[in-house]
Amino acid sequence: MVDTLGYYDLQTLWMVTRDEKDNASLFHEYIHFMQNILHASGLASLIIHAQAVQDAVNQHKNLSTFPIILSDIVVDNWDRLYGKYEGDTEHDPGDTDYSEINIGRYIIQESMAHEIERHIFDTNDVPEFPYKIVRRYLEGSVSCWNAWTHEKQMRILVVVCDVALNFFDAGQVLRELVDKYEWANLNDPADIYDTLSDCKVTLDKSIDPSGKEMTTRDAHEFIAEAARKALMSIFPGDGFERLRKVLSQLLNNAKTFVSQRPRAFYELVCSPAHDLWVKYEKELGAPIILQGQGWHTSKNYPNIETWELACLRGSGAILSVLVELEGNAGCSILECPDRVPICNSRPWEYSKLCPFRRMWQVYGCILPNQNTK
Repeated sequence: MVDTLGYYDLQTLWMVTRDEKDNASLFHEYIHFMQNILHASGLASLIIHAQAVQDAVNQHKNLSTFPIILSDIVVDNWDRLYGKYEGDTEHDPGDTDYSEINIGRYIIQESMAHEIERHIFDTNDVPEFPYKIVRRYLEGSVSCWNAWTHEKQMRILVVVCDVALNFFDAGQVLRELVDKYEWANLNDPADIYDTLSDCKVTLDKSIDPSGKEMTTRDAHEFIAEAARKALMSIFPGDGFERLRKVLSQLLNNAKTFVSQRPRAFYELVCSPAHDLWVKYEKELGAPIILQGQGWHTSKNYPNIETWELACLRGSGAILSVLVELEGNAGCSILECPDRVPICNSRPWEYSKLCPFRRMWQVYGCILPNQNTK
């Protein structure tokens, strides 16, 4: 695990930074928030997360049996986005043979965010893995790479990542783009967008069963709506009205933003980016939960109840308890958004506010060893 100054959770729009005054770290994590709702691969993670939560709950209403067995569709999609298919988390950071790395969405997102952060804040003191992997791959794969200025290299890298992340299999698309593009004829990095403007995509059948072809922009709108419906499904009934409203608004903002700024990431590296970042935040919104060392806030959405935030956070980690830990340990979160400490053992034995207790109660599940009277 790379030791970082921040973290962003693509399943729950939850951003963590160690220092709220560290603008470079905040900006880097905000780029991940943008990738989450502006890229098809980021939106797909919201859908797969909702599918997994529903899968677990529907299969085991009585949670006295562990582990939870997820459906093949959920597992396959999860692997394609996060691990085995793309190799993101399986790669050994000590490996220096960059031609052999099975690049996946995680590496692409981190490499892209680092390049944009570096452009604005001139930060480069980061590990090779995962932040420089795409740059190293391009260095070894594009014959004319070293003939370009650093600025042109950076802009090309951002565009390549931007294009790749708009596909479900981002790693495969990136490799194919690098292998097939006529790089010697490239003048303006933005030309890559024009070359692919007529490209049609077919969404995974778990997202669009019809299998119809559509443009990447239409695909984003379709997936954003599918993600909205998926998130609504795991926060049903009374009490979640505020949370559902905010989630819907964020995804609607994303659809409008993409239609008006289809090259938003490229604009960040072609302009006074700090001012543009502030403008983007006004148009898009912000992660629902912001957390730092010793501080929590949901100041961007003051109308959301604390217990709603706890449920949102809990939905992102409930599967780690049910699947990975087989019910023998509890959550890894040390505090709820209102600074109420929660258990690090068995969540169903804890009496105070706990995301896991809330989620199980919402779904009407019976907790292990729970007195149901």
